[in-house]
Amino acid sequence: MSRRIRVADLVGTPVVAASGERLGHVIDLEVSPAREVTAILTGRRGWLSRLRLGQFVRGHHEQRISWRRVDRVTAREVRLRDG
Repeated sequence: MSRRIRVADLVGTPVVAASGERLGHVIDLEVSPAREVTAILTGRRGWLSRLRLGQFVRGHHEQRISWRRVDRVTAREVRLRDG
């Protein structure tokens, strides 16, 4: 059974590694033509990426994380599994 997630519900949510390290916040989601989430885009200054300004800021990095690495999604965080 699949669960529906609205992009608006996830944007801005902290992304946390299995170790507890904060990796940034959800900037956006990649979605397949079948409307399934395939990846999360994260960054420490997510609003810059949403405005397409990240390339102008030194030290700004985006990261693409496969949706397969997501362990759980709560109202407070997106938690990743090891690997």
